[in-house]
Amino acid sequence: RGLIVTNNHVIHEANSIKVILVDERTFSAELVGRDPASDLAVIKIPEDIYPSVSFADPENIQLGEWVIAIGNALALQGGPTVTVGIVGALDRAIDTEESRLFDMIQTDAAINPGNSGGPLVNLHGEVVGINTARNQIGEGIGFAVSTFTVAPVVESIIDNGRVMFAWLGVGVRDVTPILAAQANLSVNRGVLISSVDPNGPAGLAGLKHGDIVTAFGGTQVSNVKQLQKSVRAYE
Repeated sequence: RGLIVTNNHVIHEANSIKVILVDERTFSAELVGRDPASDLAVIKIPEDIYPSVSFADPENIQLGEWVIAIGNALALQGGPTVTVGIVGALDRAIDTEESRLFDMIQTDAAINPGNSGGPLVNLHGEVVGINTARNQIGEGIGFAVSTFTVAPVVESIIDNGRVMFAWLGVGVRDVTPILAAQANLSVNRGVLISSVDPNGPAGLAGLKHGDIVTAFGGTQVSNVKQLQKSVRAYE
């Protein structure tokens, strides 16, 4: 359908957007919507039959698996650059000049200026993340937004023109066996509420700092990602 996912910082404040395909066809693109919080954006070129890619199931992304980063690194002449590496870490949070980004995949596949908005793919050709940033100090530390965030953000932008997610109004962290032992908790799996917006849905419903969520809407949750997934299922 001509829908293209990229980074918000790639198209932010652009007066016009131009897309050049591998076969050198060039199109003017329109902005479908963007989300600065996840640094993602969706643009659109005229509908046609284009080669397309699919998103990998985020539950299947494994530490140590091989990944390939594709992008126009350093704007070098001669087409896109391909680099290879492994998934070094999951669920990273990083600070950029504009915001704090969550749910980042860390990889040692080289990511340089110009890679932004390009895909990080597994060996099946599925997109596991959108290349977004690199650490300026350390070597071999780049970051991509995971498809756990990319897929629902893109879907919401396409449907609504912007991101619309259900919201609880809480700060949360995973309950682990170590945390349970240290804090003498009654359960060793779940989601600990570390802060509550008193005017948010959770606060108005009576949830408090220190409560532990073990199920949501009848579905058991054992970590923050499962809770996020359950909440996103609601309007």
